Amino acid sequence: REDQLWAGVISRGPTKKILTSTFQNREQETYLDDLGRVVFSILKTVPGGVLLVFASYIQMKICQDRWKATRLWEAMGKQKTLFQEPQNS
Repeated sequence: REDQLWAGVISRGPTKKILTSTFQNREQETYLDDLGRVVFSILKTVPGGVLLVFASYIQMKICQDRWKATRLWEAMGKQKTLFQEPQNS
């Protein structure tokens, strides 16, 4: 059903930081933190499951490491059960 899926691009985070996942940007803490806040907000808002897709496993690990360091990962896990596709799948 059309009302069960939304696909889109979110260009700015809660602090109005432009969310551009470039090589130069991908390790900047301000970018990672704002991206994490957007994901957390979505997890709180969407009643069902959420699928988050990264451009690469490296980018996913960078985000995950930062979100764990800031305890955002833990907060995300309280909103939804978190699953991660293994790199060797």
